[in-house]
Amino acid sequence: MSTPTTAPSSGLAPAAVERFTAVAEVVTDTAVLTERGRDFWGVGGVAELMLRPHSRDEIAEIMR
Repeated sequence: MSTPTTAPSSGLAPAAVERFTAVAEVVTDTAVLTERGRDFWGVGGVAELMLRPHSRDEIAEIMR
């Protein structure tokens, strides 16, 4: 588990990562992302981050 204060070295906008970090748990650990990631469409690739909200209020804030 990790909660970055800056964007990981990727194409992600630092402001977006900071906003998500303020609202929910943000995971950037590649081992966790690889293990938890599923590609049901067959396109391939691994997500650059995963959000783990712990309440419906956190989900609502993420969706805004």
